Amino acid sequence: TVTIITYNSATFDSDSGFNTSTGRYTVPTGKAGKYYVAGGFRIGTANAVTRLVAYLFNNGSQIAEFNNPHNASNGEGSSFVSTILDLSEGDIVDIRMYHNAGSTKSIQTSSGRTLFMGFRLSE
Repeated sequence: TVTIITYNSATFDSDSGFNTSTGRYTVPTGKAGKYYVAGGFRIGTANAVTRLVAYLFNNGSQIAEFNNPHNASNGEGSSFVSTILDLSEGDIVDIRMYHNAGSTKSIQTSSGRTLFMGFRLSE
């Protein structure tokens, strides 16, 4: 299934729009505009994985995806997606992941291996 990545910390969040319990960013009042938004994940793979997909969602609708073919039976795999969005106040953005490993996989959260970022380009 496609699953929302819950990023559990924020390094910079000048407008307090990011919710670490849900992994979602909500555009604050007065901050509508064009945003560059990106995110991705890295997982350890103990069995064959041939698809790792990072999705970007806005208000529950898929906006962008990157499908990273991964043809290894061991090691680590990753995927990353980015785009520019025209966001309104209250819009909710999140990054989701999919893999076809056939079992639950945990994302790697240390040393910047999994991240969600964005910044406003213009009003």
